[in-house]
Amino acid sequence: RVYSGTPPKAIRRARRVRPLLPLLALRPVKSFLRRRVERTVTGPDERARTRGRMCLWGEVRDAAGAAVTGTLETPEGYAFTAVSAVECAERIAAGRAPPGAWTPSKAFGWRFVTELPGVVVGDLRRS
Repeated sequence: RVYSGTPPKAIRRARRVRPLLPLLALRPVKSFLRRRVERTVTGPDERARTRGRMCLWGEVRDAAGAAVTGTLETPEGYAFTAVSAVECAERIAAGRAPPGAWTPSKAFGWRFVTELPGVVVGDLRRS
């Protein structure tokens, strides 16, 4: 499961439009919304990409209920995606990945993310 912090106003708006979601499958509606997004939505500027940070928290539990939690801080999402994609491509080109389709952690090990610039790994806590 993935959770994201969302302002209460956005949650209320999402609940109000929920009954209209089936309309989003209609081609004319999709086309209209795609054009609107292309005209009005922009990503972060260079300053935000350079200075921004992403903070992640994760928890895993086993069948007995024992849990491990941890945190990870990375560069801003767009910047992190670019750096990690280039690193994956370089490792693949160098023959450091098995043949097939893999996630980065499956191809290069679970520590892959910790080897990228700007990544800060927090303490793991067991409960």
